[in-house]
Amino acid sequence: NVNVYRVPIYHFIPKGRYRKKNLDVFYKEVRNILANNHFVPDIITGHLLPLEIIPELNLKFHAKTCNVSHGGDIKYRKLYPNYESLISSYSGWGFRSKTIQREFETWVAKPQKSFVCYSGIPKNFINTKLDRKFETANRIVYVGELIERKHPYELLLAVNKTFQFGEYSLTYVGDGPERKKIESFIKGNNLENKVKLLGKIPREHITKYLDESDIFAMASSGEAFGLVY
Repeated sequence: NVNVYRVPIYHFIPKGRYRKKNLDVFYKEVRNILANNHFVPDIITGHLLPLEIIPELNLKFHAKTCNVSHGGDIKYRKLYPNYESLISSYSGWGFRSKTIQREFETWVAKPQKSFVCYSGIPKNFINTKLDRKFETANRIVYVGELIERKHPYELLLAVNKTFQFGEYSLTYVGDGPERKKIESFIKGNNLENKVKLLGKIPREHITKYLDESDIFAMASSGEAFGLVY
């Protein structure tokens, strides 16, 4: 019973700042959505957002605000001349690990209130009764988005090279733009019987594919500590 609205912001220069006119369009649409739903927020929170978005929205609502950081975010110092006042305008900051928190406080600023927002999984994902022998370890599973920074295509190249003279199975759980490259390699090398692309499946069903595999592999760049394993 949660309503979800997706409001895109046009980005003229990747990794640069958003243009004010594009942000203004975004602010207006968000405020209209909230007004149409007769919704006045008590808390505004987010992560991986442009630093100015939440403070700007909050000029109207005067809510508690929080941002969750996934990195040291030294980019704030380069992008925002007023980064210190923007950061201090938040009610609190969350960090995905203790290391990220230390880096942020050393390189950027030390928020008055902060906490660590660890990664985690449900307890029912952990099957302590599973007896694994690993006489052979040639069944590999990848779970995650098929995006460049998680290197799913490179995984396929590595697995195919490692087991080029033997049997193996590689199962992908997830979807994304790298799928086309993977499908092309599978077709070009006649690997349809060895590599399976399952797409997105419900989270509660993922353990089945983990239990049927010997190796979990996902070499991810720039992730918070703990997220990959």
